[in-house]
Amino acid sequence: MDEISSSKLRAYLLGQLSGDDRDMLEEKLFADPGMQSLVESVEHDLYDDFASGALSPSDRGAWRQYMASHPDSAVRLRTARALQQRAAKSGRTPPVSWIVAAAAIAAALLVAFFYFTPKPKPVYYASASLEPGTLRSGDSNATRIQWLDLPAEATGAQIELRNVPNDATQAFLRQVDSGQVVWRGPISLSVVLVPATAFQPGDYVLTITDAGGAEIADYSFRVRKPGA
Repeated sequence: MDEISSSKLRAYLLGQLSGDDRDMLEEKLFADPGMQSLVESVEHDLYDDFASGALSPSDRGAWRQYMASHPDSAVRLRTARALQQRAAKSGRTPPVSWIVAAAAIAAALLVAFFYFTPKPKPVYYASASLEPGTLRSGDSNATRIQWLDLPAEATGAQIELRNVPNDATQAFLRQVDSGQVVWRGPISLSVVLVPATAFQPGDYVLTITDAGGAEIADYSFRVRKPGA
């Protein structure tokens, strides 16, 4: 198999090869995994040239496009710049092996950051559809009770309000037993989104107000937390 030159790899990474030449080179790279070290070396040279301003305007634009498609480029570019600044202060040029090693460490740190950083909890809203009406504290008649089942994994509740007045703009949620208001927020398309932290098992009243703050409707319901 013919050897691949650094100049050809450089042209490939800058997107300067024709379609046929690009395809042939990619076939050679896939057939010989050992070429990866040469690709990385040419990449490091390009990061270094970009950081030092040694690339021509056209090559600089091409390398920007390459970096935009590689998530670790920002870290590797900062590494190249930091090494150049250090070398400028000492009056020496860092060996290529230092640049390769530093970039490899930076890439490893980036991978470790994404791997070990806790992932955000998926957004999941429990849903309920309510009719206007009042539920007295302690009412046990199941035929009159509207329920909101709020599983432990829910991040909030999506409550659809039926027959909501046209002038409704805001809502506030009150716990029946304590009378405490635990949430306030807007109404959008007859729906309110309430965070799960506002709820404990028990009875609630969702009061609807108009733009002037006048109370125009109540929606009463009871919260259950399955598995809690």
